[in-house]
Amino acid sequence: MSALSPTQSDHQFEELCEFLEAPTSYPHPVEKVKVIHTHGAVVFLAGDQAYKIKRPVKYAYLDFSTLEKRRHICERELELNQPSAPEIYLGLTKITREEDGSFALEGNGKTVEWAVHMRRFETEHILDNYARAGKLDRELAADLASRIADYHNSQTPIDVSDGAARIKEIIQQIETVFKTLTPHLPNGLPATFVAKALEAHEKHAAALDSRASEGMIRHCHGDLHLQNIVLINGTPTLFDALEFDDRLATIDCLYDLAFLLMDLNYRGLRDAANTVISRYALEAWPLIKNEGFSLLPLFMALRAAIRAMVAAEAAEQNPDMQEAKEQEAATYLKKALRQFNNAPPRLYAIGGLSGTGKSTLSAALSPTLEGNVGAIRLRSDVTRKVLFGIEEFAPSPDWAYTPENIQKVYDLLEEKATTILQQGQSVLLDAVFSRPHEREAARKLAEGLNTPFTGLWLEAPADCLYQRVNDRKRDASDADGTVVEKQLNRVAEADSSLIEGWIAIDASGSPEQTLENAKAALKTKQ
Repeated sequence: MSALSPTQSDHQFEELCEFLEAPTSYPHPVEKVKVIHTHGAVVFLAGDQAYKIKRPVKYAYLDFSTLEKRRHICERELELNQPSAPEIYLGLTKITREEDGSFALEGNGKTVEWAVHMRRFETEHILDNYARAGKLDRELAADLASRIADYHNSQTPIDVSDGAARIKEIIQQIETVFKTLTPHLPNGLPATFVAKALEAHEKHAAALDSRASEGMIRHCHGDLHLQNIVLINGTPTLFDALEFDDRLATIDCLYDLAFLLMDLNYRGLRDAANTVISRYALEAWPLIKNEGFSLLPLFMALRAAIRAMVAAEAAEQNPDMQEAKEQEAATYLKKALRQFNNAPPRLYAIGGLSGTGKSTLSAALSPTLEGNVGAIRLRSDVTRKVLFGIEEFAPSPDWAYTPENIQKVYDLLEEKATTILQQGQSVLLDAVFSRPHEREAARKLAEGLNTPFTGLWLEAPADCLYQRVNDRKRDASDADGTVVEKQLNRVAEADSSLIEGWIAIDASGSPEQTLENAKAALKTKQ
């Protein structure tokens, strides 16, 4: 995987870089040019704009060795990224050699290079830096998941049926490269990983082929991690999609998402990972319901193994970084292996009257539960909005709360919970559950699947409930003081059957205290 030997083209490339580093080379005001180097490109940040040129290199996995190939790949980069990031990708710029031997942007001379012309953005808005600064909160993670769901839903299904063969090819490629990097990887772990991956592949081969046949393989981003997502006007925006090999980017949508989930987990952002997968399941259910949850551990393991491979390659190529990169590779490989050790799934339910803090607790508790991304959170309030086509923060009309439509919401929650549990992932249901038959249905669902069940019933004084619902802002819940009053009248506090079989949780304190109360109750039950 070595680059091309130095040629006349390489010398011209060096001259081009010197030209693009000069502020006077641009037709717009530039005080200083910042240069970013990658293995396949160089990016010049010039004022409020940026220009990316491809390196004249050839590796085993990409070929930028001729001007025509570089022009094609620049065009492909624009084609793939403009739909999702039109604010960033502006077009192509030709670089010419003028009669006097100088270079020019969009000049009259012979075209000697092509650049992807972009609008510059502040690097602190890249989600990688947001994560480092501790600013990747649940609201942002939910917005990110929605953006990815829209992106995947918009991609055209590819008519293929070889889903299993494609994943086996990835495993074999990882195995081949691992063998060349033995000195930089923990002894024995690469072989253990490959064996586990092949075992999981064999187990899920039929599911991989089924997903391919049903259109789950599409031309995706291909390189979907936090460094390739940026906030533009407050909106998570995907950029720098994999452009040099269509086959590498023509993948299962969930394998695309798995890169981000793995990246979040690696950084210790399990809360964000849980929010992303739960929200994605809400907005892209058709893309994940067919065995997607059962394949998630394998997909995340492969993504972590590929990161281990890249880190080991860096250790080999950069002696001054060898120790750090070897440690990074070992960490990724160990995390990859952990994906194959998922605990058996469980069903959890959180109920309580409006204002008891169900959704606050479920959001905080779900990442701490079983599973590589915690328990998948299914919330009745947002499920209702999606089911009936209502904007998340808009009030629902009265007809959304007829007995028939209330039951439709609970039925959909149970249907999704059944699917997820059958595929080996834990589930947390978040709903009022004020009626006995609703609570009984949750218990029977778990019983029918031979899955352990835990119900948590939140309790708080009436005045606390009124205050909380009146203080809500930007929440999917439609509950107000009138709703609370109706619930209190319907459910007498003295009715001990209300929480029969469920664990009563004091939710009168802070969200942090309620979370601790719930964790303590779960620990005692186990």
